Amino acid sequence: MVAEKTIIENIDGKKFKIEIIEPESLLQASFTHYLHNHKNGVSKFYKETAVDFVKEILEKENSKNKVTIKVAEEALQYLIFNYKNTIPFPAPEKPTFKFIDLFAGI
Repeated sequence: MVAEKTIIENIDGKKFKIEIIEPESLLQASFTHYLHNHKNGVSKFYKETAVDFVKEILEKENSKNKVTIKVAEEALQYLIFNYKNTIPFPAPEKPTFKFIDLFAGI
Protein backbone atom coordinates (compact mmCIF):
# COMPACT_ATOMS: atom_id res chain seq x y z
CA MET A 1 0.00 0.00 0.00
CA VAL A 2 1.39 3.34 -1.02
CA ALA A 3 0.12 6.88 -0.88
CA GLU A 4 0.68 9.11 -3.86
CA LYS A 5 0.70 12.89 -3.56
CA THR A 6 1.19 15.52 -6.22
CA ILE A 7 2.65 18.87 -5.21
CA ILE A 8 3.15 21.88 -7.44
CA GLU A 9 6.13 24.00 -6.37
CA ASN A 10 6.95 27.47 -7.63
CA ILE A 11 10.72 27.84 -7.92
CA ASP A 12 12.17 31.01 -9.46
CA GLY A 13 8.91 31.73 -11.23
CA LYS A 14 8.66 28.27 -12.77
CA LYS A 15 6.12 25.70 -11.69
CA PHE A 16 7.27 22.15 -11.06
CA LYS A 17 5.02 19.18 -10.58
CA ILE A 18 6.41 16.83 -7.93
CA GLU A 19 4.92 13.41 -7.41
CA ILE A 20 5.65 11.84 -4.04
CA ILE A 21 5.14 8.14 -3.49
CA GLU A 22 5.46 6.95 0.08
CA PRO A 23 4.10 4.13 2.19
CA GLU A 24 0.77 4.79 3.86
CA SER A 25 2.03 3.30 7.05
CA LEU A 26 5.35 2.20 8.47
CA LEU A 27 3.45 -0.36 10.51
CA GLN A 28 3.69 -2.91 7.68
CA ALA A 29 7.46 -2.60 7.56
CA SER A 30 7.74 -2.98 11.33
CA PHE A 31 5.45 -5.99 11.18
CA THR A 32 7.63 -7.66 8.54
CA HIS A 33 10.84 -6.84 10.41
CA TYR A 34 9.35 -8.29 13.58
CA LEU A 35 8.37 -11.53 11.85
CA HIS A 36 11.77 -11.94 10.22
CA ASN A 37 13.68 -11.23 13.44
CA HIS A 38 11.53 -12.90 16.08
CA LYS A 39 14.36 -15.23 17.08
CA ASN A 40 16.89 -12.52 17.86
CA GLY A 41 17.02 -9.36 19.94
CA VAL A 42 16.25 -7.09 17.01
CA SER A 43 12.54 -7.93 17.20
CA LYS A 44 12.10 -5.94 20.42
CA PHE A 45 12.50 -2.71 18.45
CA TYR A 46 9.56 -3.61 16.20
CA LYS A 47 7.19 -5.40 18.57
CA GLU A 48 5.06 -2.41 19.59
CA THR A 49 4.38 -1.25 16.04
CA ALA A 50 3.91 -4.84 14.84
CA VAL A 51 1.22 -5.30 17.51
CA ASP A 52 -0.38 -2.01 16.41
CA PHE A 53 -0.44 -3.25 12.81
CA VAL A 54 -2.07 -6.56 13.77
CA LYS A 55 -4.58 -4.68 15.94
CA GLU A 56 -5.42 -2.37 13.03
CA ILE A 57 -5.98 -5.32 10.67
CA LEU A 58 -8.12 -7.19 13.20
CA GLU A 59 -10.26 -4.09 13.79
CA LYS A 60 -10.82 -3.67 10.05
CA GLU A 61 -11.86 -7.31 9.68
CA ASN A 62 -14.09 -7.32 12.75
CA SER A 63 -15.39 -3.80 13.28
CA LYS A 64 -18.13 -4.92 15.68
CA ASN A 65 -15.78 -5.88 18.50
CA LYS A 66 -13.07 -3.84 20.19
CA VAL A 67 -9.66 -5.46 19.70
CA THR A 68 -7.40 -5.21 22.72
CA ILE A 69 -3.62 -5.13 22.74
CA LYS A 70 -3.63 -8.57 24.39
CA VAL A 71 -5.70 -10.05 21.54
CA ALA A 72 -3.39 -8.44 18.98
CA GLU A 73 -0.30 -9.81 20.77
CA GLU A 74 -1.79 -13.32 20.78
CA ALA A 75 -2.56 -13.06 17.07
CA LEU A 76 0.98 -11.84 16.43
CA GLN A 77 2.42 -14.82 18.31
CA TYR A 78 0.30 -17.10 16.14
CA LEU A 79 1.57 -15.36 13.00
CA ILE A 80 5.20 -15.79 14.05
CA PHE A 81 4.93 -19.54 13.72
CA ASN A 82 2.73 -19.63 10.61
CA TYR A 83 3.90 -16.73 8.46
CA LYS A 84 6.44 -18.67 6.36
CA ASN A 85 3.66 -20.40 4.43
CA THR A 86 2.26 -17.14 3.10
CA ILE A 87 5.24 -14.81 2.77
CA PRO A 88 5.57 -13.65 -0.85
CA PHE A 89 9.39 -13.39 -0.90
CA PRO A 90 10.86 -15.81 1.62
CA ALA A 91 14.48 -15.56 2.69
CA PRO A 92 16.79 -18.18 1.21
CA GLU A 93 17.25 -21.35 3.25
CA LYS A 94 21.04 -21.01 3.28
CA PRO A 95 21.98 -17.41 2.51
CA THR A 96 25.45 -16.92 1.09
CA PHE A 97 27.59 -13.87 1.63
CA LYS A 98 30.47 -12.72 -0.49
CA PHE A 99 32.80 -9.82 0.15
CA ILE A 100 31.41 -7.96 -2.87
CA ASP A 101 27.99 -7.92 -1.16
CA LEU A 102 29.35 -5.21 1.14
CA PHE A 103 29.33 -2.84 -1.83
CA ALA A 104 25.93 -3.76 -3.25
CA GLY A 105 24.20 -0.70 -1.81
CA ILE A 106 26.75 1.84 -3.01
